[in-house]
Amino acid sequence: DRPFRVLALNEGTVEVSPKATLACPALASVDRWMLEDIQPAAMAWFGQPVAKVKQMSSYSCRNMNGGPRGKISEHAFGNALDIGGFVLADGREVTVKKGWKGQSDEQGFLRTVQATGCQRFTTVLGPGSNAAHEDHLHLDVKARRGGLRLCQ
Repeated sequence: DRPFRVLALNEGTVEVSPKATLACPALASVDRWMLEDIQPAAMAWFGQPVAKVKQMSSYSCRNMNGGPRGKISEHAFGNALDIGGFVLADGREVTVKKGWKGQSDEQGFLRTVQATGCQRFTTVLGPGSNAAHEDHLHLDVKARRGGLRLCQ
């Protein structure tokens, strides 16, 4: 009912660009994931923290995959975030599109990001799941029967 406009995560230390609009449950999951999983992964793979998250879509009142018909997307509830890449403290950009099959450190980092996301979110879709997700990671907190999770 009252979404948050997100300019940064982790008490303002990680910029979100462009700013995102998220509902409280999604924002809490993203913030904790950044602090407890992504930043340690960045330090392990690159020796420096993430300074910026490059998001591609947050709240957007639309159907899944932007189609004219079908089920309503979790983006329509502010429960989803699409991440296209990360910018490290030194300015290096690691994108899902190039890094997924890029340098070994980029591949390792992005796969760690996806794997840890699968532990925090109910849906994680990325490269290999379908053509619509080849250039980003989709994360959402959709409540499903029996606690079902989708990680692709």
